[in-house]
Amino acid sequence: MSKKTFDGYIHLKGIHEAFENTVAGFRKFKKWLQKHLGKDLSAVRVVLEFTGHYTYQLEEYMHREGMFFSKASGLAIKRSLGLVRGKDDKIDAKRIAEYGSEKRAKLKVFPRQDNTLFVLKNLISLRDKLVREKAGYVVRLKEMQACLDISAGDILLKVQQTMIDVIAKQVEKLNNEIQGLLNQDEAIGRNYGLLTSIKGIGPVLATYVIAYTNNFTRFDNARQFACYVGIAPFPYKSGTSIRGKTKVSPLANRKIKSILYLCASTAIQHNDELKAFYERRIKAGKNEMSTLNVIRNKIVSRMFAVIREQQPYSTTFPV
Repeated sequence: MSKKTFDGYIHLKGIHEAFENTVAGFRKFKKWLQKHLGKDLSAVRVVLEFTGHYTYQLEEYMHREGMFFSKASGLAIKRSLGLVRGKDDKIDAKRIAEYGSEKRAKLKVFPRQDNTLFVLKNLISLRDKLVREKAGYVVRLKEMQACLDISAGDILLKVQQTMIDVIAKQVEKLNNEIQGLLNQDEAIGRNYGLLTSIKGIGPVLATYVIAYTNNFTRFDNARQFACYVGIAPFPYKSGTSIRGKTKVSPLANRKIKSILYLCASTAIQHNDELKAFYERRIKAGKNEMSTLNVIRNKIVSRMFAVIREQQPYSTTFPV
């Protein structure tokens, strides 16, 4: 998939064709499939690579037309190929088709996205971008004030301060829009309230978790989500000679992982139970980062517990 075009490849037939990434192109794509695979496409599985917004309109079209499709990450496809040489759009389409054929039994049909969650993800993404830009202006402004002999009324400072103020106002607007969206949907609003009932979980983490778990429908349990955000430990050993440390995987949603780290750092200061747990492990000689990672996993387990029980957090919950 790309912004203007996409390439299709039928694995069983060895046939390739390129299409425009427009409604007219989608209709042509469907007719192409029917020409080579028959009018009934219920047994046909289209496999797409995750490419952000580029696939959105095609996905909506296939949902409307009752066509089944799955999505796979580019990294998963690449690692399944073994040794490869060269690439272009046709070759990439062929490789995705081969991947889909090999993994057909494991690939799940991609459900239609809830519109509220779709908008929520886009608002979060824009908010993060603005926050990063504001932080950049703040850093540059401080450096200039510290290193350059310029007055407070200098244009270099005034322009950057204006940008900081403007971005701050826009971030506040996005925060209000996000909060309104959370309150607008009853199921999402209820789960948001349950998550924030846990000490150490604030609005930012709760919003991210709801958005990226599709309101807790994407993952079956806390362990799966912990793997997704890169905090689940995995062993590294083989035979008698390889005895590596148990580590987390670098494959992760790093944004949520970093927010969980901040929440864990806050929890050991303000949550008496987790603070005592942290101090007990440190006194026993355990590694500080390892202990914080255990606390991150505890927080994730508590999130899934309150959603499972549909009750505000209690220390009696089985987690």
